[in-house]
This record gives sequence, structure tokens and C-alpha cells, in this order.
Amino acid sequence: MFTKSFISAAVFAGATLLGAGVASAAPATSFGNGTWAVGSDIAPGTYVSAGSTDEYGCYWERASSFYGDFDSIIANDFVSPESGQAVVTIKSTDVAFIPDYCGTWTLKAPAPAPKAAPAPAPLPAPLPMPWTGSAGL
Repeated sequence: MFTKSFISAAVFAGATLLGAGVASAAPATSFGNGTWAVGSDIAPGTYVSAGSTDEYGCYWERASSFYGDFDSIIANDFVSPESGQAVVTIKSTDVAFIPDYCGTWTLKAPAPAPKAAPAPAPLPAPLPMPWTGSAGL
């Protein structure tokens, strides 16, 4: 009897948890080392690093893909420990951001919203029809 009650409770709890789903989190505005997907893992914008966590400095890279090849590098920099903080603007068109030994990056300014396309110019008023007499006969 205990086994049936226990199994029923476990099945009910599991169904409840599965039915609840998991809410998706907003992109992070503070992060550390790793390979981050722009737009889903991290928000685009201007970030400042805490400074190098390595005696040789820190490296960051904005990338157009996750392939890791030279051609995917949009921009990159090596920041020496003497330089202090690094600043980078990650664009919404970037695919990935890859920092290494830069400490914690913190969002300072969100990316500007894309500009809306201008409204089209209004159409000119139609020209009046010429008078042709009585019903055009």
C-alpha cells in the first residue's frame, strides 16, 4: 500500500513540475569568462570589465559565429594588467562574445534600440476630372 501511495505522489509531483514549465531568463548584464551568445546569454550594449585576473592580461573577442576561426573575429583586444579595465561595445548583430581572464563584465549602457523606418510620404491628391459636358455624350 505504501509503494502505491509513494509512486502516485511521485507521478503527481513530476506531472506538476513538468506542467509548470521553466520560464526563460532575460539575457545577463553581468558575466565572466566563457563563450556567450549575444541576445540569449548576454544582452548587447557597452560593458566594462573589472580588470585582468591574470598576470599577463585579458583577451576579449566579438565574433560572427561560434566556429572559433580567424574569419569569425569581428573585433578583439588584449588588455595588459597595467591598463586596468577593458571597455567593449557588443552589438546586437554580434553572434558571440568571448572574454578570457578579464574578470566580471558589467553592462554600463544598453544597446540603442533600432531606429524605426520613416513613414512613407503621403500620396498626392488625385487630379480633378475634366468636365466633358452632359454625361460625356
